Amino acid sequence: MLNFFRRKDAAARYMLGGILVIISVAMVMFLVPGLTGGGAVGSGGQSSAVATVDGRQITTTELNSEISRIEQADRLPPEYLPYYGQQILNSLIMENALGDEALRYGLTASSKDVARTIREQLPQLFPNGQFVGETEYADFIQQAEQMSVPQFEQRVRTQVLVNKLRYLVTDGIRVTPAEVQAEFRRNNDKAVFLYAVLDPSHLETQVKPTAQQLQAFYQAHQATYQSPERRGLGLVLANTAQFAAKIQPTAAQIQQYYQAHLAQYTFPERVRIAHILLKTSGDTPAQLKKAQELAAKIETQLHSGAKFSALAKKYSQDDATASQGGEIGWVTQGRLYPAVEQAAFALPVGQVSGVISTPYGLEIVKAEAHQAAHVEPLAQAAGEISNNIQQSQAAQLAQKAVNQAQAEAGSRPLPKLAAEYGLQYIPIPPVSNTDPITGIGINPEFESDVFGASLHGVTPVVQVPAGYAFAQITAIEPAATQPFRQVRRQVESAYRKQAAAKLAASQGQELAAAAKKEGLQAAAAKMHIAVKTSPPLTRDGSLPDVGAVRPLAASLFRLKPGEVGPPTAAHGMTIVYQLQAIQPPAPGAFARQRQALETSLLQQKQSAAFAAFEDHLRARMIKSGRIKINTDVLKATLGQLANQS
Repeated sequence: MLNFFRRKDAAARYMLGGILVIISVAMVMFLVPGLTGGGAVGSGGQSSAVATVDGRQITTTELNSEISRIEQADRLPPEYLPYYGQQILNSLIMENALGDEALRYGLTASSKDVARTIREQLPQLFPNGQFVGETEYADFIQQAEQMSVPQFEQRVRTQVLVNKLRYLVTDGIRVTPAEVQAEFRRNNDKAVFLYAVLDPSHLETQVKPTAQQLQAFYQAHQATYQSPERRGLGLVLANTAQFAAKIQPTAAQIQQYYQAHLAQYTFPERVRIAHILLKTSGDTPAQLKKAQELAAKIETQLHSGAKFSALAKKYSQDDATASQGGEIGWVTQGRLYPAVEQAAFALPVGQVSGVISTPYGLEIVKAEAHQAAHVEPLAQAAGEISNNIQQSQAAQLAQKAVNQAQAEAGSRPLPKLAAEYGLQYIPIPPVSNTDPITGIGINPEFESDVFGASLHGVTPVVQVPAGYAFAQITAIEPAATQPFRQVRRQVESAYRKQAAAKLAASQGQELAAAAKKEGLQAAAAKMHIAVKTSPPLTRDGSLPDVGAVRPLAASLFRLKPGEVGPPTAAHGMTIVYQLQAIQPPAPGAFARQRQALETSLLQQKQSAAFAAFEDHLRARMIKSGRIKINTDVLKATLGQLANQS
């Protein structure tokens, strides 16, 4: 098999093309979207494996670690992590599956392959061609990749295998000169055309609906005018702030809390610093020398009395701190690159370091303040501790009171129960399941309980921003179609919009038919419709009054000069157009773009072919049970991410 793929003759390439076609068809026939099949691993949801690939487990720890790594590297908003979690798992699954498939084809990843790939991907580990050393290498991988060196090198090894597999699958793919020429013309041909815009919003005033038409429209769209189910509530709220106001912690309680949580009031040594960074990662020797000369110049200016903040704003290449005069803020040990950390903690306050070389670049650090390790005195912490005790005790008392009231709610009036247990009773007029509720706000869990209960039913206690709450259903107004008289304005507005859109389409058809006989200018003049001339536009161009021309580009660029295209719906409008000319690219443009176009097309075809191979492999492995997803563990893991965010 390996020798077959390595052959360069035409027969081999045609056979590979046939294989890829079969793969694509098989993908459509067998692909299970989303990787959600395959059954669970283990039983009773006890396994920590979120998936298995050929019997190899991908654990929740591994998934969470990868999510954390990507979150820090790509700075993903925490609230989006549950949504990215499934994609990240799919990536881990296919990383393992493709690595295994590469081994099945007899491919290998030697230590030299791994070392060469690391050197290509992380040139900052080899300044001036010299390896930084094992310690700095390990520190860099831990900080940049959030993993150990063995883990990182295993990932690189798998990457090497997958890249070799990709080459094996796509090696026979070629791009023809005709394909390159066609792509060049698609990208560079420009059309000049006449066009008329029929905007429904400008035609609404021409729509004069009768009462019968509005009634008929209302009857046909009654579902649009339904009022949602609404429910009236008796809300019981345990406001923790009210409970906290009645609690006065004693000196003994504060002392006891302080001793029990002493670690929270113990602070490590820290230093407040600013820095100037000149990035050198990936620099050529000449560029590195230039950076070193600039660093020396900055150092000289600092020693001559220049302001550090001014030089940081002028020279620093750290986008996050340069505008702030290089201010990093307080840092503790273990947060900085070792050489930078050593200098920062050794500097007297107000002093500046020399130029420090790191894998990222050249740094100069200033120590702005230094704070020794210390324990915050009880006197300083007492206020915060008192508040913590109040909040903790208040939450316990509030939850106990509301639980007792909820247990008795079915047999006693809520206002009396609330008064007895020191709770608030709030009558809530009928609301829908999307309305904010007084004392609650928007709370999907609470709303689900409310709209799942029967009349006079009592909901479970839920935690809300103010404390804890439950409700009793006092009234139910079922969903119903709103009477025509209440929604007449909405009905008329919707009718006008729909009728105007149909009128625009109809006028577009009429105009296009006439334009084919007498030209767009003459036909539009008879219908009192304005006609404009476009500037020369490519397929990706846009018109100021229409927007992107892509919706009509496929038809437009097939026309001959003078021909009228079919009316086209674009951006909520109807466009009628007549081609005037196709302007070919400037002479010499093809020669300048040919190589880049050929490379781009080849990459596109190779990516499509390997994606088909990958999808077919995934579908096969799911169908045969070689890939399995523990959906219960996955849901629990993504649910924990949602709660944390």
